[in-house]
Amino acid sequence: MRLFEIAQIEEDPVESSWLQDLSYDEKTNNVIMSTRRDDYVIYNVPFETYQGWVDAGSKGTYFHRFIKNNYRILPK
Repeated sequence: MRLFEIAQIEEDPVESSWLQDLSYDEKTNNVIMSTRRDDYVIYNVPFETYQGWVDAGSKGTYFHRFIKNNYRILPK
């Protein structure tokens, strides 16, 4: 019996004036988003959506177009 499991978290480098870091938890499908001010959890994001965000030329535009009103976002 295991008392805990190690989370499978994928971190990708982010080049953005707004975002500091994006990490994807493969076990929960949650994204950890770190901005200059706060950290947030974005719940139940498909990996393809996360990867599109990482690959986007403008992380802020992608966030407002595909993430902000489509997923539950709470401060970490």
